[in-house]
Amino acid sequence: MNHRDARTRRLHRVLAPRSIALIGAKDSGRLFMGTGAVIQALKRLGFDGEIHLVNRGGVPVNGVPATRTLAETGAKVDMAAVLVPAAAIPDVLPDIRAAGAAGATLLASGLAESGPAGAELQNHIAAVARDADMELIGPNCLGFLNLVERTGVWFSGYPEHLRTGAVAVLSQSGGVGDAIMEAAADLGIGLSHVITTGNEPTLAVPDVLEYLLEQKETRSVAIFAEAIRKPDVLVRAASRARELGKAIVMLKAGSSDLGARNAVTHTGSLAGNDAVMDAALAQLGLIRVESLEELLVTAHLAATVGPLGAGGIGVVSLSGGGCSLIADAAEREGLDLPDYSPETTGALRSLVGDFATAQNPFDVTAAAGDSTFEDVLGVVSKQQDIAAIAVLCNVPTHLSGATPDVARLLRSVAAGILSSEVPAVLVCQTTVHAGALGREIAERSGVGVLLPGIELATAALARVSWWSNWLIAPATRLLSDGLLPSGSHDGDALSEWDSRLRLEASGVPLVTGILAETPDEALDAWRRIGGPVALKGVSAAVSHKSEIGAVVLGAADEAAILAGYEQVERAIRQVARAVDGVLVSPMVSGGVELVAGVTRDPVWGPTLVVGLGGVLVEVLHDAATRVLPVGAAEVRAMLESLRGFPLLSGVRGRAGVDLDELVRAVSSIAEAGSAADVVSLEVNPLLARSDSVIGLDALVVAAVSTREEANA
Repeated sequence: MNHRDARTRRLHRVLAPRSIALIGAKDSGRLFMGTGAVIQALKRLGFDGEIHLVNRGGVPVNGVPATRTLAETGAKVDMAAVLVPAAAIPDVLPDIRAAGAAGATLLASGLAESGPAGAELQNHIAAVARDADMELIGPNCLGFLNLVERTGVWFSGYPEHLRTGAVAVLSQSGGVGDAIMEAAADLGIGLSHVITTGNEPTLAVPDVLEYLLEQKETRSVAIFAEAIRKPDVLVRAASRARELGKAIVMLKAGSSDLGARNAVTHTGSLAGNDAVMDAALAQLGLIRVESLEELLVTAHLAATVGPLGAGGIGVVSLSGGGCSLIADAAEREGLDLPDYSPETTGALRSLVGDFATAQNPFDVTAAAGDSTFEDVLGVVSKQQDIAAIAVLCNVPTHLSGATPDVARLLRSVAAGILSSEVPAVLVCQTTVHAGALGREIAERSGVGVLLPGIELATAALARVSWWSNWLIAPATRLLSDGLLPSGSHDGDALSEWDSRLRLEASGVPLVTGILAETPDEALDAWRRIGGPVALKGVSAAVSHKSEIGAVVLGAADEAAILAGYEQVERAIRQVARAVDGVLVSPMVSGGVELVAGVTRDPVWGPTLVVGLGGVLVEVLHDAATRVLPVGAAEVRAMLESLRGFPLLSGVRGRAGVDLDELVRAVSSIAEAGSAADVVSLEVNPLLARSDSVIGLDALVVAAVSTREEANA
């Protein structure tokens, strides 16, 4: 048996235990935390395995016998719930391992999250567990629930109406995991698992994700993450999720600007960790959401109806105002609502009447009869570019609304949903309508999926549609060779001349440049170029030359060349000990200015950024980000995603740029930036014209050793 197979078997014993020990069990009289909570959750789950209670004095708990050690019981256990303080954890782990346990769930806080001393203790605990081939859930977590196999170790309250279903909840935060579980109970969303990982000294979210994806009852996984540990495992899990057609939905917290790390380049500030995280998750096919409610509802929708076929969403509504609201929400969320075809509109008018506006969203109006919804959904579901249908229809929020007419209407909706040729769901106008009474009435009518509120429903439909289309598209390389950062993230900027040498070796097209070390050499370079030139001081100590007056543009005669040379050299000497010379280049004009560069993210490694605006890119903030490696098709997709893409394709009679050449240039920049010793690089501006693409300025930040070699 190889290492991964052995770990999989261990994880199954940990997350589906049939024999559980409670270490540090005590009668606190509290049913919502600690020993009482664990026992209460096991009862509500219907756990029929063994429970062993252990505490230092062997004192009975709620009348149930306990022992001082597990060894005294002679029992073999799968999992131990450890309720002792952090400092006592190392003392109890050997007893747990001696009982054959595959792992332990640690409630204690005050470890890595509390400071250096706590981190040192946590590292020691993790080392003891690894030496014993044990997995740790937590510390600083609330444990886990396996609703499918009716087992778990849960240190908090257990919602009374929690349902078993197809959504697994995976959270680094115990409190957030608890909140998601309570929301699922209130919304009637069934869960297969709830697992909180806490500080993750051995088991991180990607490890558990791999396990969950292999559980046949789990159709989607909802993840709350504050940090991404083990990105290589996440990549592997994402690949497996694609094979299985299972959705991974993530709420990633903690966005911040990492631009200061590479502030020497514009791309360093553009590629903050949140932009990189967005790009990485999208490339992996993970659905990123922005709220806990959206996380839960999107995972629920994906588990129930996804993956969808190619196409957009057809909307059928009983409210004209609702049609407007969902149309507005669809535009905000990027949800495709295809126009209904002439055949579809004709069939709809024949059902409802010529007065109806047969568009998408479609208002059935008050003309709806007992079978109208069923007939309308049948028509809409036959249109080829409709992948799913959303039926906008409220359910009662109070008993007085549960009239026979409403019941007949909902039965018609349910019949239409069941007979639809594509997946169909019921959408309420507000979250209130998806309360317990509304769900009960909808379910009694035969409605399968009830989404709470127009905004949440539209966001969920948009995310699941995007994911479904991602699955249909040809698979691209998942982040692999370029994934993990290597070498130091600290480095020094190379001079523009040394930067040019690095980039030209990778095939990056750059404007002609001649390095002049004397005024006479500058004059000779100007004569060879044969026209107005730009003069730039060259020194590794100066990255942004224009700010200090080390750039002269448009020098076109001997006097201007000599004066310009003196100016830029003097400007460099005021801030740097050494001047490498003056770079002489022809003046270039016309075209569209872009910036293209690579920065190194601490989690995902080399990351490509392309934006419009050249030196003004941070003002325009029109940029696209991808984690390397990327192919030409993805580079083109990055360019097409820019708001200013019409400037590249041609607008208002202006010729478009050479897109093929631009893709090649950006791909070469990406290749240069993938080198292990490159901390960041940038070509700015990258001038794209109808007949050529050329970089006008370049900057590479590399490991210190590279700079020393370049200057040797």
